[in-house]
Amino acid sequence: MTTEEFPDLAEVVIIMENLKEHAFSIIYFIILGGFIIAGIVVNVSTIRDLLKEDEVKKVQNTVERKDYTVEKAEEEVKKIEVPEVSENGIDTRGYSIIATSEEVDLMARVVMSESADTDSCRRAVAEVILNRLDDEDFPDTIHGVVYQKNQFSTGYNGKPTGECYEAVHDALKEGMYPDDMFWFREDYVDYGNEYTRFENLVFSTETKY
Repeated sequence: MTTEEFPDLAEVVIIMENLKEHAFSIIYFIILGGFIIAGIVVNVSTIRDLLKEDEVKKVQNTVERKDYTVEKAEEEVKKIEVPEVSENGIDTRGYSIIATSEEVDLMARVVMSESADTDSCRRAVAEVILNRLDDEDFPDTIHGVVYQKNQFSTGYNGKPTGECYEAVHDALKEGMYPDDMFWFREDYVDYGNEYTRFENLVFSTETKY
């Protein structure tokens, strides 16, 4: 049997000879191709990991920003809630207090029931309630302060006047009177030191000014 009798076989022999000559190159390219494919897989995996790390960093940064915001807010509140000192050396509440509409109504009824008919007195009555609210020796809610036994009158059942609501809102914004003005009584002082009078209503403070 000769290649002349079988021309197709001759072509196969030539191909095999060529393959033998280029076997190293073919193996090299196969191996190289394997590394390239592996590299692509590794790169894809690495990219995915980097993307995951990036997402994690974003979450961490977000958390850090939130923590920072909370801390900053707390610091700002501390700064705001430092009692102000007026020119005459009297400590007054230098920050606002948030109250519900029900609590505002309750305070307005107390102001209507207790105060003399002056803006200053109405404001003073409202501030006595809030000063007690801010002090650890008294209840820590407006409702608790107002309904503490034998302290305030809420006997007025009608709708308080606009002046009463205005006094309450002004008092909630900031203090005008000493922050230790906890008491008022008709005609005389039975607690603390007399601070001011409005008609026959005497307001007293813990500190003697």
